This record gives sequence, C-alpha cells and structure tokens, in this order.
Amino acid sequence: MTCRLPLIIDDQPARAAAYREFLLTQEKFIHDLQELLHHEKQVRPAYTMWVNTLFAEKVQKIQVLKDEIAENQTTLEQIKERMWQKQISRKKAYLKALNDLAVKKNGEQNFPAQDVLKEKNIKFYYRKIAQSLHPDSRACESEVFSELWLQTQQAYRQKDLSFLKFIWILCLLQENPTSRAVAISDFRFLTESLNVKLLMQKNLRRIWQDNDPTWNFEKKDKKTLQQKVFAEMQTYELELSQILKDLHQEINSHISQGA
Repeated sequence: MTCRLPLIIDDQPARAAAYREFLLTQEKFIHDLQELLHHEKQVRPAYTMWVNTLFAEKVQKIQVLKDEIAENQTTLEQIKERMWQKQISRKKAYLKALNDLAVKKNGEQNFPAQDVLKEKNIKFYYRKIAQSLHPDSRACESEVFSELWLQTQQAYRQKDLSFLKFIWILCLLQENPTSRAVAISDFRFLTESLNVKLLMQKNLRRIWQDNDPTWNFEKKDKKTLQQKVFAEMQTYELELSQILKDLHQEINSHISQGA
C-alpha cells in the first residue's frame, strides 16, 4: 500500500511579491495624496489670503453683490411659489401629499436580504476601522491618516462597502505587516484599489492644473498674476451687477402685474 504524503505549497514567495507590489503602489499613492493635500490645505488658503489682502475692497463689493443676488432670488422664488399655490386646490395638494408619503413608505419597507447583509458588513468594517483611524484611537497623528478617516466617514455615508474593506485591510497591515490574516488576494485587492485611487488623483490633478487658479500659486510671477486676477474680478463684478439688474427687473414686473 502506497502512502501519499500531503502536498505542502510554500506561498511565501508569492506572498512576498504581492506585498512588495502593494508597498510600491502605496508609496506612490501616499506621495501623490500628500501633494494634493498640500495644495488643498496650504496653497489654496495662501492664495485666498493674498487675494483678500490685495483686493479687499473689490472682494467686499463682490460679496455684497452676491448677498443681494441671493436675497432677490429668494424673493423671486417666494413670488413664484405663491403664484403657483393659487393654481392648485387644497384637495389636490392633500392627495399629492398622501401619494408622496405612500411612495416613501414603500421605499422604506422593501429591503432585500442582500441589502441587509451589505448593511451589516458596512457597519462591521466601519467599527473595525474606527478602532485604528479614529482621532481618539490612533497612536500617531498623520495628515494621510486624517484624510483616510475622512474618506472612511464619507464611504460609510455612501455605503461604499468595497472602499471600507480596502481601508480595513490597510489598518490590519498597519498594526502587523506580517499578519497571516491578510491573504495574497487581499494584497492584490489593495494594489488594484490603490491603482484606481491613483488614477482618480491624477485626473483630479489634471482638472486642477487646467481650471484651478490657485494651482502652483507659490511658483507663479505675482505681478503678472495680480493683473490677471484684477481683470477677472472686474469681469465677475460686471456679470454679477447684470444678474442683479435682471432680477430687479423681473421682480418689478411681477409687482406691476400684481397691482
């Protein structure tokens, strides 16, 4: 009788390769994220302070125009709403309210079993992540960790189960990089997720480069930029003045018709 020995597969080389690939991708992701955070939390505020210092009077005038526009838009909406209310009977309004309530109740009562399971998993991952990333729990303060915690909260509100799982595995690795609880498939999942995030960040960077006037503010020639900003603010002020003028004309037309 032939005795067969169990086949033992050493997964350490594959595991080490998957881990190295993840670390390289993570390094790119963190470097890219730190640059975007620097722009968002330091460069933009510096630009805003620079504009407010140089063009304080112009900024104040634009803000007054925006406040007046918002006030007049609210007035116009109220006028139109009252006009609309006169065209619908109380009975129709009541029936419409009942119908809207019934639709809402039906939507709240229909919870497929799959959605219930997803909700449980979302809560499970969120609680686990909070133990590592919550400001009261984490051992060291880090801008990247703070950003990941904010993204975790956003993912929880949006019920993004895949992203919560991604963050949870990151937390496991942070606590113990050699943990066998993280499988080779988990490393690959992390690497793929990070590559998706990297692509999103690159797209965001491209959008900011093309459309955000604060991009590379620190490196721009301030004299040339000052002239450009002043011209743009002048144009913006004229546009707001025209919008306000049009609102005044529309409100006055309703008042004259009502009389």
